[in-house]
Amino acid sequence: MGLISVTLPSDGTTIDAADYNTPITTIVNAINGNISTDNIAASSITNTQVAAAGLNTTKIYNPYKFFYVIGSAASILATTAATLTCTSLQYDTSSNYSTSTGRFTVPVSGFYQINAQVDFSSTIGAWVGLWKNGAEVYRGNRQNVSSNITMACPISVLLQLNAGDYIQLGYYSFTATTTESNNTTFIQGYLVSTT
Repeated sequence: MGLISVTLPSDGTTIDAADYNTPITTIVNAINGNISTDNIAASSITNTQVAAAGLNTTKIYNPYKFFYVIGSAASILATTAATLTCTSLQYDTSSNYSTSTGRFTVPVSGFYQINAQVDFSSTIGAWVGLWKNGAEVYRGNRQNVSSNITMACPISVLLQLNAGDYIQLGYYSFTATTTESNNTTFIQGYLVSTT
């Protein structure tokens, strides 16, 4: 860090608490890179700065967060790995999830926490997974039972992704069924840090 210059009262005799405000503010601003609540609120921190890894997004500003639930019951194929689209918006701070394709398209390269779950209304076994760029890459807990029951299968993974990659929620069920028509089938995620 370079030198920090401050100026105290020029008469050298009278100093009160107000005289220290300017030098203390100058020192604090120099330490934190002049990032303040004012310039954060004014949106002067840009996506370009985040992409350039110039900021710690978890402590200053993170524009990339999304959460969608199934909304209404969706058909589940039997013995076929497939993707599932959640369409009911909870939040999507930068509109990077498509409710027509079920794809979360990565806006900037970085580490993303992705959490998802499928709540199968009736099946003898199932699993959920995450698809990256159209192919399954991670699979959550597989559950098998002797007779049809309702079961929820979750997955939670921290992924290193590149800008332009896309993630989808996938599943496999031994029985043709539907999802539960509530908020227990979902996909959500957020940028942890840029790379």
